[in-house]
Amino acid sequence: MSTVVVNAQESGAGGDALIHQPDALGFVDGDTSQYLLPTPEGALASLYFGVPGDEPFLGDWDCDGIDSPGLYRVSDGFVYLRNTNTIGTADVRFYMGEQGDRPLVGDFNGDGCDTISVYRPGTGQVFIANRLGSESRGVRADLEIFFGNPGDRPFAGDFNADGITDIGLHRDSSGLVYMRFDQTTGPAQASFFYGEADDQIFAGDWNGDGLESVGLYRSLDRSLLLSNENRLQQADVTYQFGEDDWIPVAGSVGDLTGLELVGPTDRPGVEVIAREGWGSAPIGQLEPHTIEEVTIHHSARSFAGSNSDAPARIRSYQRYHQDQGWPDIAYHFVIDRNGNVYQGRSPEGRGDTFTNYDPSGHFLVMVDGDFDGEPPTDAQIESLARMVAWGIDEWGIDPGDVGGHRDHAKTSCPGELLYGLIHDGTLAARTDELRRGGVALQILDGAGSLERVDQVEAAIDPDPGLVMLPVIPNLPAADVLARLAVCPGCAGG
Repeated sequence: MSTVVVNAQESGAGGDALIHQPDALGFVDGDTSQYLLPTPEGALASLYFGVPGDEPFLGDWDCDGIDSPGLYRVSDGFVYLRNTNTIGTADVRFYMGEQGDRPLVGDFNGDGCDTISVYRPGTGQVFIANRLGSESRGVRADLEIFFGNPGDRPFAGDFNADGITDIGLHRDSSGLVYMRFDQTTGPAQASFFYGEADDQIFAGDWNGDGLESVGLYRSLDRSLLLSNENRLQQADVTYQFGEDDWIPVAGSVGDLTGLELVGPTDRPGVEVIAREGWGSAPIGQLEPHTIEEVTIHHSARSFAGSNSDAPARIRSYQRYHQDQGWPDIAYHFVIDRNGNVYQGRSPEGRGDTFTNYDPSGHFLVMVDGDFDGEPPTDAQIESLARMVAWGIDEWGIDPGDVGGHRDHAKTSCPGELLYGLIHDGTLAARTDELRRGGVALQILDGAGSLERVDQVEAAIDPDPGLVMLPVIPNLPAADVLARLAVCPGCAGG
């Protein structure tokens, strides 16, 4: 289904100022018409509105700055709107368009109120209305324009941050997105590739800058991809969540106190110590690549004492690798003996190796220790499983493409005792279990990373950062991939 996301701007005093907040991202279960809206704590608040088959959305129908449920009944062209995020019947009901039309939601004249417009797929017509109807009358369009080709899928958003909702189209046959920034008939004023034929395309303000940009939900693998700009690019945020019949909705939903909270409200996660926390040196030029498989390494260096020297060990690995002429530590993530996970080189940058295989396309995770002579700890195995599960879902890796360094080169790495867990199914079993609910990654900020390193170095790190994190991220705080993708040495950025 096409999903339309509303303008998340709130009028200031007298309507002269605009305060931008990131949109909250929720879902509607297409089988039950259950809205699942995120709370600030990352829980899901539940309410029901409509019937299966309706096209759901959120909008500010009463101009109070809070977006609440609405739906369009494609079978008969009726619109049903509710002014509060509570369970109940429609506060507003009217007729708009005709059977088969697709709804577009937004503030089409910049007055701070959302209304319903429709797109007629058979003709490529857009019927824009700047007011809502009532029980006794429908709504006639204030403006009619042509845009796109028959069969295009419409969505709406403020694509140029001017306070007025614009029209976008997604063409399944080509994967192209087309946008117009004014309400006139004409060709696209912007176009770029985004998504695949069966993706659900929508828009929202994901980082609070006032610009509404594209997102998509890929129900086949439950992937959310959100971009902060309307152009061809790697998604700024990716997230794994939902069911194949769920429909994404977004907006400024306000206080959801009083609604039933449904689970799960969190899922397994890993708090990653950022580079600035463990004391990374400046890096050189990285070679971009596209990840296709997971390869596990060990350091081949045994632990003589406590884990308190783990940050120093990681700095020594980076220093040694850079002494070989490499731009950075060879790996994308490192796991210490207590299971703490450290950010290595950007996953966008190809790794390095002393052996005779090409690490292009490999997601490299190094587990610190010599596993020819000592077994990995339980905390290391759990952290490794979470990192592998996250990597599989993040880049769509075939679970069969998870292996050890020795699968690609003549080496004993990652050590007999760790390699055995990879190939006897132990690691795969835990990874598969984790992937059923998804794994979240959180890069600790500078202060959080420094605090965690202080704990490690003081040998007071009983919690390795294996935590439960919110099911739905509070954007933009959960913009994990954007932090990982900071690749100052990568060509082109």
